[in-house]
Amino acid sequence: MTDTHFLITVGDTRSTDGIAFITSFFEIREDMRVTLLLVVPGSSSAEPCLGEEWLAPDEKGAIVISSQQEKILEASRRSLCQSGIRREHIDTKIMAKVDSTGMAIIREGHHGNYDAVVLGSRGLSGLEKFLDGSVCDEMLAQVFDFPLWVCRNPEVGRKNVLLCLDGSDTAIRVADHVGYMLANQEEHSITLFHVEQGQTIDISDVFGEARERLVDNGVAEERIFTKTVKALRVGHAIQREAEEHKYAVVALGLLGRQHEGIKGWFMGTKSTELLKQLDKAVLWGCR
Repeated sequence: MTDTHFLITVGDTRSTDGIAFITSFFEIREDMRVTLLLVVPGSSSAEPCLGEEWLAPDEKGAIVISSQQEKILEASRRSLCQSGIRREHIDTKIMAKVDSTGMAIIREGHHGNYDAVVLGSRGLSGLEKFLDGSVCDEMLAQVFDFPLWVCRNPEVGRKNVLLCLDGSDTAIRVADHVGYMLANQEEHSITLFHVEQGQTIDISDVFGEARERLVDNGVAEERIFTKTVKALRVGHAIQREAEEHKYAVVALGLLGRQHEGIKGWFMGTKSTELLKQLDKAVLWGCR
C-alpha cells in the first residue's frame, strides 16, 4: 500500500474512533496520507481551507474556528504523528456546513480522490443522528465513488477482515478495495464469507472472483479463507460471525445483487440497519 490517502472526520474533544482505528489496525503507516476534515456552521459563500492556513478573517462568510477546535485538530495530528505517520503527510480541511454535515462529507469524498472516507462516532458531532436519519438513506441512494468506513467503538487489538460476498458487483469492488488495503499488512487474514438463503448462486464462482481480486492486489493465498453459513437474517449472521471471531473489519458491498426479483443482502434499509448496529468491528463499504 503506497501513498494511501484517508479523509478522517473530526469534531469533538475526544480522540476520534477513526483515528484510533487507523493507528491500531495498520502496522505499516509511513507512506499514509491523512486529511482531517472539520465541518463547521457557515454560509454558502464560505470557501474551504486546506493545510495550515485555515483561520480566515472575520468578514462575512469567512470560516472561523474556535480555540477548542484548534486544540482538537492539533491533538488529532499529534496522535497520528505518534503512530508513525509523517507530519508533512497530514493536512487539515475546514468546510462550511451548507445543508448537513453528512452531505458536506459526501461532497468532499467525491472531490478529494480519497482511498477511503473514515467516519468515527466520537469524532463527528451528530454522527448517530446522521446514521439513524434520512441523510444516511440519501447517501446510500446516491452514486458515490469512494469507499466508506464507519468506525463505532472499534476494539483495539482485533485483527482480520470478514469479507461478505453475495454475488454482486459491489461485493467484488469491495474485495478489490480490501486487497489494496491489506496487500502489505501481513498480520491480517481475510475470510470470504457467504450467508446462504436458498438463492441459486454458484458460491465457488463468487469466492473465486473475490480471491482473484485479492491475489491480484498482492495478498498471499495462505492469508485467504472461506466460510459459508445458512441463516434467514443476513445482518444478524454477519454480526454474530464478526463478534464470535473478533474481526476488526466487516467489508461488504452497499448495494446487493438482485436475483430472480429478490433483492440482495444490502439493498436500501438493510445497509442502514447494519451501519447502525455494527459495534467494535469497523464497517468497510463500497458502492
